[in-house]
Amino acid sequence: MWILSLLARTALADSDGRSIVVFGRRGFVVLCVYLALLYGVTYFKLRPEGLPSIRVQLFTLMIYALVIFDLFLHRPRLSLPPRW
Repeated sequence: MWILSLLARTALADSDGRSIVVFGRRGFVVLCVYLALLYGVTYFKLRPEGLPSIRVQLFTLMIYALVIFDLFLHRPRLSLPPRW
C-alpha cells in the first residue's frame, strides 16, 4: 500500500487535474456486462443467511437499473485534447 501511495502521489503531482476517464458506449456496455457477471458469479457463493431479504435485493436491482438506464441516456462527454 505504501508503494502504491507513493506512485499515486507522483502521478497526481504531475497532473493538472484536467484529465478525465471517458467511457464510450461500447466501453460502458462492456463494463455493465462485467459487473453483472461479477455479481452473478459471486451471488451464488454467498451463504443463504448472509443474503438480505428478497425485497431489499429487488429494490437494489431496481436502483441499479435506473442508474444504468440514466447513464446510458446521458449525453457522452467529450475527452480533453492531450496536453503535449
